[in-house]
Amino acid sequence: MGRRRSVSSAGFSSAVPWGQYLSPAGLQQLRAYKYVSAPLSSIVDQKMTYFWEFVVNLMPMWLAPNLITTFSFMHAWFAHLLLTWYSPSLVEQAPRWAYVAVALAMFMYQTLDAIDGKQARRTKNGSPLGQLFDHGCDAVTAWIMGIFVAATVQAGPSLMSYVFLHMIVVPFFAANWEESCTSVFRFGVVGVTEGQFLVMGVELLTGLIGPDLWTWRVGELMGHPKLMPWLTVHDAVVIAACCGGAYQLVSSVVEVCRYYRAHPTESREQAITSFVEFFTVVLLGGAWVMAPSGVMQLHPRCLLSVVGALCSYQASRLIICHTTGEYYSRAWAILWPFPLLVLNEWSGRLFNGSDSALWVNSTAAMYGYALYVAALYVHFVVVTIDQITSFLGIRCFVIKPKVDEPPALADPKSEDPKRPHIIRKVFGKVA
Repeated sequence: MGRRRSVSSAGFSSAVPWGQYLSPAGLQQLRAYKYVSAPLSSIVDQKMTYFWEFVVNLMPMWLAPNLITTFSFMHAWFAHLLLTWYSPSLVEQAPRWAYVAVALAMFMYQTLDAIDGKQARRTKNGSPLGQLFDHGCDAVTAWIMGIFVAATVQAGPSLMSYVFLHMIVVPFFAANWEESCTSVFRFGVVGVTEGQFLVMGVELLTGLIGPDLWTWRVGELMGHPKLMPWLTVHDAVVIAACCGGAYQLVSSVVEVCRYYRAHPTESREQAITSFVEFFTVVLLGGAWVMAPSGVMQLHPRCLLSVVGALCSYQASRLIICHTTGEYYSRAWAILWPFPLLVLNEWSGRLFNGSDSALWVNSTAAMYGYALYVAALYVHFVVVTIDQITSFLGIRCFVIKPKVDEPPALADPKSEDPKRPHIIRKVFGKVA
């Protein structure tokens, strides 16, 4: 599939948070969009496909694909909230069963996330909304996973937890940034599924062996105590994950450069804008984490969640702009307070040599900005879904009835018509 040029020079309407996000031209382009992925090369994906096909055939035909995506998303939030309860500062040890529960929740997340597209094709209910909804949930799950992995290895309220956050967020952004430039979503030999299994393995090992696992010395485990005595299992995991994330980022940059060399007439502006904007947020987040005011030590989860939400917001906008052909404009509305917030945390050190923030209390500023980001993010999601469903004439959580087919007769043995299923009561009558 060739590169689709932007259809709206006005750009993605992110500068006006109370307005609509998609232009009429973008909605028209959305109707013609077709998803293109590279051939499946992951060995794990090839093997898991048989299991996923088995599971999707267990799903009822009236179950909407976006409902499956939502159930998947809920499992990721369950894992996140469970470890938030037991490890609020990312350093406390949770009960072993909690880590096993997180591993099982992530397996459910992976399975449901893999079958929602299959359910859409099975029920002939595929739409661009399904892809956007799925990838939007994945964007949020990326930073959720980064935080609860940091809690599992007891990274603590430190720069190391910030590194764990971006070990998952950066590869996710890189893959979608590459797709927005080349119009092909490329799967690597080590891809999303392998990464999810690695996270499950981390959680399961922690549950079976105990959270002290991450303080063990690698040399002692290998029978050579004098071999790199400074290297713990925790450090080894960080190094391996950083190498994997760096490989994904570099490979995406290489693929995009190859594409533009092969298509010299294509504009590079959007690719550069989105890339620079994303990594500006990453760098500002790092400065926030290391601020002398100590806000990271006081509220590590809130700080990481704000940075993660900003990154997932940018990734979601990138996905939508690619799907609709909209121009990727800078997200001024949600980002403009961020540099001021970071400057406030460094103001004491910069202007009078103290460690405290001079202008606004650190906690108040952080939670105020967190509420602001959450409000704009929710508005973005709700308005975008409403625009797409209204334009395409579909509903987000209900399969659209087939008007060219007579309604199927109810089977009295399978369902009592006087007692409709709870899902049908909540989301409406479906064929």
